[in-house]
Amino acid sequence: MKLIDTIKEMLGKDFNANEVIDTLQAEVDEAKALIQETEADKESSEREGYANRLTTARAGQHKRIAVRKNQMHQMKISQARLHMLKKQGKI
Repeated sequence: MKLIDTIKEMLGKDFNANEVIDTLQAEVDEAKALIQETEADKESSEREGYANRLTTARAGQHKRIAVRKNQMHQMKISQARLHMLKKQGKI
């Protein structure tokens, strides 16, 4: 009740406690919404950073798999055909 008395002194005789409480509640709700928004932004940026680090870490692994797959494919092609294709400029 000390808060209400202090507000009553500041406003003077035209004091309506319900209006003041509603106004204060609205301001508190706005502040909470702002805090939640900043926390959500921070969390989303952390997730995005983790995803970027994960993709860069796995890039080498994906490259190794692609090279191994290409080598397995090249192994099935005869050496004479590879030589002919290189001579023709197709490889």
